[in-house]
Amino acid sequence: MQIKHLFKLEREAELERSPERAKTLGNGTTGSTAVEENFDFNQPMALVRAIKADLQRSGFLNTPEAQVKFRQLEKLGQILQIGFKDRTTAAAQSFKIEREKLLAIVEQMRQASDVDTLLKTTVTQVRQRLQVERAIIYRFQDKDRGVVIAESLVSGYTPSLGETIAALMFGASEDSAYLQQQVLAIDDIYQLNLSPYQIQIIERFQVTASISLPIVIAGEVWGLLVVQQCSGLRQWQENEINLLYQIVSELTINLQPVEFRAQLQSVAQQQKVLARVIEKIQQSPDIGTIFRTATQELRTLLKADRVAIYRFNSDWSGEFVAESVAAGWDSVIQAQEREQILKADLISSDRCTLKNLAAYSTSDADTYLQETRGGGYARGERFKCVNDVYAAGFSPCYLETLEKFQARAYIIVPIFQDTKLWGLLGVYQNSGSRHWEDSEINTMMQLSTFLAIALQQAQIRDRLQLKIDRSAKFAELERAIVRIINKIQQSLDISSIFRTTTQELRQLLKADRVVLYRFNPDESGEFVAESVAPGWLALLKEQEQDPSLKNSKFTLEC
Repeated sequence: MQIKHLFKLEREAELERSPERAKTLGNGTTGSTAVEENFDFNQPMALVRAIKADLQRSGFLNTPEAQVKFRQLEKLGQILQIGFKDRTTAAAQSFKIEREKLLAIVEQMRQASDVDTLLKTTVTQVRQRLQVERAIIYRFQDKDRGVVIAESLVSGYTPSLGETIAALMFGASEDSAYLQQQVLAIDDIYQLNLSPYQIQIIERFQVTASISLPIVIAGEVWGLLVVQQCSGLRQWQENEINLLYQIVSELTINLQPVEFRAQLQSVAQQQKVLARVIEKIQQSPDIGTIFRTATQELRTLLKADRVAIYRFNSDWSGEFVAESVAAGWDSVIQAQEREQILKADLISSDRCTLKNLAAYSTSDADTYLQETRGGGYARGERFKCVNDVYAAGFSPCYLETLEKFQARAYIIVPIFQDTKLWGLLGVYQNSGSRHWEDSEINTMMQLSTFLAIALQQAQIRDRLQLKIDRSAKFAELERAIVRIINKIQQSLDISSIFRTTTQELRQLLKADRVVLYRFNPDESGEFVAESVAPGWLALLKEQEQDPSLKNSKFTLEC
């Protein structure tokens, strides 16, 4: 008991002399490493000698039996000292090996001339160093799915390069889960709660154990570094996980500037394409052509499945007026033509109405929009962005409508004419969920602004053309009246004057019939002149065949 107590006092004294060491020792994850790094190999024998001196002063070592026992204690101290030294040496040697292994991989990675080479080098080095059957880089396409963009594989197993795979195959259902769990080590994939379909996918690639680590860029999970054992179960070691973690850190450092440059280039390219789109639109002769050009070019630019323009009526019902849709998807314009009710007011209809303005994926005259006069967009909301309709908390009836028109993700921005909400510009992804970039939203808003300008210009042109048409019509009327008057003045008798008047007036007004009717003093009367278009009954002939018509009294009503 005295020996145990003395060891305890010695350890407490050491911690008091070094507070930083005490702090390190208090951390359960690094304490043992700290003890080994700061441990004095001579400490065990020093303690034994201190104990021996205390026992000799107290007279406890005067008997032969006590001396034999203490010599045994000294031997134990020597064994303990040698054991600590060997263990520390082995740990240092292991650390050196792991460090050299990491440096060798990092050196190969830094020699890569481009991203593809970097990714291929990484998976090749990882597979060889960890002696596994497969190592891959998995890039997320949306929150729960992605594609294998790099792979190193031992021959004899099914390759996964280029395959689109659900994220659950690697242990987590979606990308955000990897922000909370930095390493996901699976010793046996059959211990996961997988569906038969998921097990079928895993068995297709012969995976039995795996480690997945997230590659995080700009706070978002860009992808995964995945190591897989296919030949059997495997218990992953801490040093293997640490090595992979360091490799992911190095990979992230190399990928970040590349991704940032790619984003900048993408934004610059979008701006160039947008400028060309606007130039094409400016060359379009009318608003209909402008809309068709805008939807076609925007869908191509954003690589979307559908782009559509929706116009509100004065009662806040409305219809789609332009659309560009990829092959294989239903056209909302055609559906609108087949079902005229889609243009109608649905207040009295028993159909489920959509619950917010951005829900428009059909041309339904949404009663909610009518009642709220355009919803949030009329109050100045700049855009509506939905990455996944199934994760947006929409009602079942709304989802049913979206499914009918195959929408999975969308951006919608308002189109204003002056200060009034004219309609909506929407881009839709139907093939799956999609993470919309800020640059894509900005592109939509810029195009929406330009369409608003185009609408305003079209309105000005229409008003100007209307004035021109009216002026031309008035001038034509004046010339026709002068011509008629001249002909009348050239007529020799009243009958000729009547015939000239009815003929010229019918041609001027493009009417079917013009007549002159003369009243008698008793309010009876008769037709005295007529000009009638072919195919219509002549009243003068009827009057001649039936003289009683002359004596009839007619009541003229406006």
